[in-house]
Amino acid sequence: MGQYLDFHHKDPFDRLIAATAIDMGIPIISVDPNINKYPVNVIW
Repeated sequence: MGQYLDFHHKDPFDRLIAATAIDMGIPIISVDPNINKYPVNVIW
């Protein structure tokens, strides 16, 4: 890991989900528009 995430999303749990998805290279299923600001594949 070691990647810094900007504070696009202030909810620490959602930031943890984004960080985990980035680290594992898996997509996130979400309608939250702030999740799209992270370098992760979002399905929805």
